[in-house]
Amino acid sequence: MLGALQLVRRETENTSLVRPAAAVTERAATPSPTDVAHTAYGDIGTWLIAPNGQIANYGGVPHDGKTVLETVNVIILDPNSTTAAESAARLDAAMTRAGFPAQPIHSIGFSGIIDGTTYGQQPAGFLQAFSDNFFLFPNDHGRVFGAAPAVTGTGYVWSGAFSTEQLNPANPFTHEYVSSDVARAELARRLVASGAATVVGMVPLGNAYDDGTFTTGDHDGYAVVLQLTPSVVAVLPTGGVLGAACGLVDDLPGPVARQFATAVCVVAAQVSNAFGLRSII
Repeated sequence: MLGALQLVRRETENTSLVRPAAAVTERAATPSPTDVAHTAYGDIGTWLIAPNGQIANYGGVPHDGKTVLETVNVIILDPNSTTAAESAARLDAAMTRAGFPAQPIHSIGFSGIIDGTTYGQQPAGFLQAFSDNFFLFPNDHGRVFGAAPAVTGTGYVWSGAFSTEQLNPANPFTHEYVSSDVARAELARRLVASGAATVVGMVPLGNAYDDGTFTTGDHDGYAVVLQLTPSVVAVLPTGGVLGAACGLVDDLPGPVARQFATAVCVVAAQVSNAFGLRSII
C-alpha cells in the first residue's frame, strides 16, 4: 500500500511540474469576479465568488497582513454522465470515496463561472463543503461548481476552489488561510489513490496575484485537471416524480431551480449507494 501511495504521489508531483503555456485570461490589472481563462475545457472563471458577488476573501481574515483572494485551482471532467444530476451524484460519490465527503461546518452560498454561466456550489447541503477533516481541525476543503456541458459535446465539466484552513487563533469562530497548493495536491492524490479519478494535467488560469494589499497565498496560477473514472457509480431515482425530475434537471428554468433539484437527486443517490441499491423510486 505504501508503495502504491508513493507512486500516486510521484504521479501527481510529476504532473505538477509540467507548466504549459499561459492561458489567455480576461481581466484588467485588478482582479474581478468575472475574470475567465480560456482553456481546452471551456472558459473557466478564475475566482471563488462570494454570496455578495465579489471575490471571496476568507471571510475577511487576512494572511500575512493581506486580504486573501480565493482562487479556482481544480477542474474536474466527467465524460460519462448524461445529465447534470447524474454528474453531480458521481462527483459526490467520487469525493466521498476519496475521503473528501460533504462535511459541516463551512460557509456556503459561493459560485463559479464556466462558459459564461454562473453555477452554485456543490455540495449544496446546509453549511457544507467537501473536506478531508472535521472543521475544528486543520483541513483541506473546497467547493465545486457546475455541471457545465463539456465543449466536446459529451459529459460535463466542473471547476473547484480548494484550500487548506485552520482555526484562526485571533478568533476561533473563524478560519484562516494556510495554503492553496497543499489542498490541490492532496485532493488530486486522494482521488487518484481511491481510483475515482486520473490526473489529466495542469492548465494555467493566470490567477496568482499579490500587490502588497491582496494575495492569493502560495497559489501558482494553475489548476489541476482531473477526470472521473467509469468506476465511480451514482444511482439516481428511476421512477415516479423524483425520477422524472432527476432526468429533466438540465431543462428546468433558472439556476436556483436546477441547483435545488440537483441537490435532491444527489441525496437520493447517496441513499441508494449507502444501501447498495441499483435504483430507488
